[in-house]
Amino acid sequence: MDTIWVEGFVFGLFGLALVTGFRGDVHRGATVLAASSFGLLVELYFLTFAQGYAYGEFTLMLHGAPLWVAAGWGFILAWSLEAAERLPIRRWGVPFVAACMATGLDLMLDPIAEARGWWHWKRPDPGFFGVSYDNFSGWLVLVASFVGAQVALTARFGTAGWRAVVFPFLGIPAAIVGVVGVQPLLEAAYRRVGEGPVFLALWTLFLAVGLGAHGRWPVLPGALLPLAFFVLLVPVGAMGPFQVHTELYGVFAASLAFGFATWLPRTGPS
Repeated sequence: MDTIWVEGFVFGLFGLALVTGFRGDVHRGATVLAASSFGLLVELYFLTFAQGYAYGEFTLMLHGAPLWVAAGWGFILAWSLEAAERLPIRRWGVPFVAACMATGLDLMLDPIAEARGWWHWKRPDPGFFGVSYDNFSGWLVLVASFVGAQVALTARFGTAGWRAVVFPFLGIPAAIVGVVGVQPLLEAAYRRVGEGPVFLALWTLFLAVGLGAHGRWPVLPGALLPLAFFVLLVPVGAMGPFQVHTELYGVFAASLAFGFATWLPRTGPS
């Protein structure tokens, strides 16, 4: 199957995230597991009840959900959290920047997957190259809620002992509450101005809130980890949608900048 290399690549990154996480910090490894578990639950829920999209055929699937997608949730959310924490920004800004990092990847991957038939959105609204803008707004809220729970709990109680394993999984109910609480507001805004403008406004708001700076240098070589997000786009992009949808180059460049931003020092109020 021509998708097996994608599955293998993502499972490889998932394994790398687990190994580097548990070897360096049990909390990081547990975050990978919690995020991937949450991803699988979300995929199964939407495939069973919401039915807004459908997947193609893959080697490893569970009730229609590709396991590599759940694995991708694991390292995307965990590495977005780690990358945002390495940026010279205030701690309360970490959830918002991490959400923009993860959603930036989704902005690139979803149109490619749609074009190549890996999954298909059933909504008539063309959205962003066939993908609903509500999906991206949901990613922003979901990741910010999941990461925000980690940041708040670890700042208050630390990660010693059982906390290192339990706190990441508490991000799951936090994300559910965040999405359930915000979705009615998003729906009301969609009816007034449309999904695209709402997503753009939310993205801009998250960046504006998150990018407060102080003078902390990132820790190396861990700052390179976010760049692994974008390695997949090199072969996939050369094979398909980037040749047609040139607008995606801008999204690719902007999102890639988040990876390199972990190297940049800043000065400002702490």
